[in-house]
Amino acid sequence: GSRVSLIVGFIPQVIVLLIGVPLGLIAGYAGGRVDNLLMRFTDIIIAFPDILFVITITTALRETFLGQAFNGLLLIFTALSIVGWTGITRLVRGQVLSVREKEYVEAAASLGASRGRIVSRHILPNILGVLIVAETLAIPTYISYEAFLSFIGLGVNAPTPSWGGMINEGARSIQSY
Repeated sequence: GSRVSLIVGFIPQVIVLLIGVPLGLIAGYAGGRVDNLLMRFTDIIIAFPDILFVITITTALRETFLGQAFNGLLLIFTALSIVGWTGITRLVRGQVLSVREKEYVEAAASLGASRGRIVSRHILPNILGVLIVAETLAIPTYISYEAFLSFIGLGVNAPTPSWGGMINEGARSIQSY
């Protein structure tokens, strides 16, 4: 069961990083209307409780191709990524707002460096430490979401072992004895 849990802990994190980091970089560095638009959209997604949103997505898409692919793992990856990108986007935006005011960023801009070069060479490397810590701390959250979904019957499909599925089987055995 730990194989599934570790996969669910890491694969959605990669997807969250691929969505959240670029959006946070754009919002933080561009500022103005772009920042306001992206952050209001992020706030709308954050307004829904994460686990309720994941349960709704997995229930609605359980019988589709997405729900059947890889014994339900692809659906869990998708659902966790849909709710997970918001936190990393807000974190990246806040870090970019802080770092873009530093002297080395202003010096690069005054030397004529393009926006892309400033973001990729000066801002992104300086926020990587915070991103690594945040993503490391989010892995147990995703593992517990998967275990909970498997416990209530919305996680991975039956032949694939999962911690939540094992707990569910154990709870039924205890009740029957």
